[in-house]
Amino acid sequence: MSNKQIRTAALGLVVLLALSAGCVSRYRMDFYMVDGENRKKIEIEATEYTIDTRLNDPLAAPRLMPGSTSTVTISVGTRGDREGAKDLVIAFDEYLKYRIYVELPSPLSAGPVNLIGHSFVQLLKRYELPPEESAYLPVSGNFVIDSVKDSDMFATLQNGVWKNSIDSTVAFEGRLKIKIR
Repeated sequence: MSNKQIRTAALGLVVLLALSAGCVSRYRMDFYMVDGENRKKIEIEATEYTIDTRLNDPLAAPRLMPGSTSTVTISVGTRGDREGAKDLVIAFDEYLKYRIYVELPSPLSAGPVNLIGHSFVQLLKRYELPPEESAYLPVSGNFVIDSVKDSDMFATLQNGVWKNSIDSTVAFEGRLKIKIR
């Protein structure tokens, strides 16, 4: 092989690696809790797609009720500081668990769904809080269905911000894969 052929092959390999790295990061299922300028990667514990349901009032049980739409429930969790722990000599943390509910149109198709009027977030396992403080209503954001293939839906949560009754906010963004059975 000549030097020119080696350089061409090396350049082709570099371009191929760059393209494959771009494709891998494009479909990486990273999910974040956002606090101002800070983004903390969090774990998606479970996702559930339910057909023929719609959202109920966030303070009512059950959270989903029969309807002509479908819903996605996303359970996420992260370690967080307990309020007031910074004032203690020995600090402790807790596991914060949230459930994000989003109502989607039927039939499913690619495109954005405005979170306002179509979602809410529930803070779980904080029994000392009144119910209205653990329910968060949407302030802004979109749930974008990127694609629906066979039994999977790929989606992006963009700038999702929710606020509770005492003006405390919670925000999430990222990509996720949801099984649709």
